[in-house]
Amino acid sequence: GWSMWMHDVQFDADKVYVGGQGHQTMVLDASTLQAEQTFFTNKGVDDVWAGGDTQVIHVGENTVWSGCHCWGSVGEFELGAYISNPDGVMVLADYRIWVSDFATTDPFGQQKVNGAFGIDKASGELVPLTFDVRGLAGAYAIYEDSNGRVWFGGQYDREPTTGRVVEGLLRYSPAEPDQGPTGLRSTLQTRERAVLNWEQFPGAASYEVVRDGTVVGSPSGVWYTDLGLAPGTTYDYSIRAVLADGTRSPASSIVAVSTEGEAAPSGLRSTLQTRERIVLNWTPITGTAAYEILRDGEIVGTTGGVWFTDRELNAGTSYTYTVRAVRADGTSSPQSDGLAVNTLP
Repeated sequence: GWSMWMHDVQFDADKVYVGGQGHQTMVLDASTLQAEQTFFTNKGVDDVWAGGDTQVIHVGENTVWSGCHCWGSVGEFELGAYISNPDGVMVLADYRIWVSDFATTDPFGQQKVNGAFGIDKASGELVPLTFDVRGLAGAYAIYEDSNGRVWFGGQYDREPTTGRVVEGLLRYSPAEPDQGPTGLRSTLQTRERAVLNWEQFPGAASYEVVRDGTVVGSPSGVWYTDLGLAPGTTYDYSIRAVLADGTRSPASSIVAVSTEGEAAPSGLRSTLQTRERIVLNWTPITGTAAYEILRDGEIVGTTGGVWFTDRELNAGTSYTYTVRAVRADGTSSPQSDGLAVNTLP
């Protein structure tokens, strides 16, 4: 093994976060101090710049922020994959193999990193890169305030999008939350329609209902029934509020709604076989007016219940049965799975 110094350690509930010289931010179990995850910064696939030491860690409300001397890539270290020493201590040769693989092998869950990155506390995964700065030595101090803004103090020199000089202090403000209608839900789905409801939007004169990117309705209230849909199909809905001056709000969150499918009878079985007859039974389907029984592809009977006796058959013969439901409007469901049944010899 070999020694590497640590720059910061932070505690949160049952986790300990440690970072230092090894280009790593480690997540440890607080009771055992065993490593659960390690996030590594270095020169990654298609990178020009390398990574560097973790210099500061800050535990925010939902995110653990790690500041590093890193301008290449960050990805999750594969714990245990490179440890050859029987006592579990990584040797320098293992570490060098990892560094080489990280720069040349895809995928490692890598993303570009510019001085700092975030780890989602709930999932343990890297959060999408949400800021882009340039500098030399990255972040030395991080603080997340009560408004969700994250402050980075470090050696930054320029924000590349605007070219604005940063001069050591950077504030990241998360995007404003969606201001569209809220509470969108579907209260009823049939084979051909979906009923939608949502919360009243302040100042709305009407609403636009958007299905799969196309406006399909403009109700004045907070209810809408979408008709003429295809059975067994999933649609994505969102809602926009239309204000009195004609302006529109942002869209609500998208809700996926599925119509009832073309259900086929299930559970087809034979409860009795003789030399000349076969008794069949299956599971009922709600809304069915009758059932058609098919033997070897031909209709041999119709019944209003879920039992049928097929008579005058040949002894010692195999027959294949299916059943389909017939609705009140005369349409039929798909056929059930086939069932092969033999009469007695």
